[in-house]
Formats: sequence, C-alpha cells, structure tokens
Amino acid sequence: EPHPFQFRYAEHMESCFDLADPFPPGWLSGLNANLSSKDTLTPDPKIVFFGAGAIGGTVGAWVAENHSNTWFYDRKEVLDRISANGITTYLGGDEKTRTTVPAKVLRSIEELKDADVIVLGVKNYSLDGVCTELKKICGDRPIILTMQNGADNQAIVPKYFSKVIY
Repeated sequence: EPHPFQFRYAEHMESCFDLADPFPPGWLSGLNANLSSKDTLTPDPKIVFFGAGAIGGTVGAWVAENHSNTWFYDRKEVLDRISANGITTYLGGDEKTRTTVPAKVLRSIEELKDADVIVLGVKNYSLDGVCTELKKICGDRPIILTMQNGADNQAIVPKYFSKVIY
C-alpha cells in the first residue's frame, strides 16, 4: 500500500484507522518534508507512547507490530502487565483477527530523553502535568503527537513544545 495510514468504514464504529503491513519504504518522507533539516527524523526513530490505555495501547500496538523502535511508558502496574503479556488487538470484536504484539517498556521517565516522537495518550486533565515533566526531560527536541479528544490539548501542548501534531 502506498500510504502508511488508510481509513476504513466500519458499521460498528464511528471511525477507525489501521496501519499498512509493513510500513512502505520511505514512510517517514512525508513527515520529514514538513520538518527543518535539523529536525528530520532518522530512519529508525524512537517512538514512545506515553499512556498505554485503550487508545495509546491500541495505536501503539499497531505501530510496534511494524516498527521495532516503539516503546511504552505508563504506571508501573500497566507496564508490568504489558511487558509480561504484550498488547492484544483485534478488529471490531472479531477474535479470529486477534494479534498479540510484544511491548517494550521504559521504566523511568528519564528514559524518554532520547525519544524522537512522543505520542501522548493521557487524559486532558493530566496533560499539563505530563507536558511539564516531559519538557524538563526532553526540552523541545521531540515531535509530540497528541491523541486527546476535544480542543484542550491545542491550548496546553504548544505552551511547552513547538513540534506538535494534533
């Protein structure tokens, strides 16, 4: 498939997307085209999903299935569980499509300092505190991708980071 994201209609969902398998050659070129030369991603960027709940865990599992430098950071009990068991996904409740992906975890927030992309899968009410801590650790270096519902993230995240994807 020529594009890494494809959108599909499903009667049982309002919207969904999945990732091509595997990522096509040059999948970073579209993102890199929008970055300055000093910010261009390497061919193997470190992608960290900060928050591995329903959204962060699912999207992270799709990415991890095709990108080996994908990591998860969350509360200790969540990390223990996904480290031991991986993350299991399946399409639209169809258990025949069940896939379990091994999950690599970061055990301390300091391990995020070299992340190239941080995907924020936390609730809006945690966003300001999370951004405060990430800014201390990472500065303004990583690309930040936010996955929260609503527009609050668009008011909070740019106070801390300049390379934000909503």
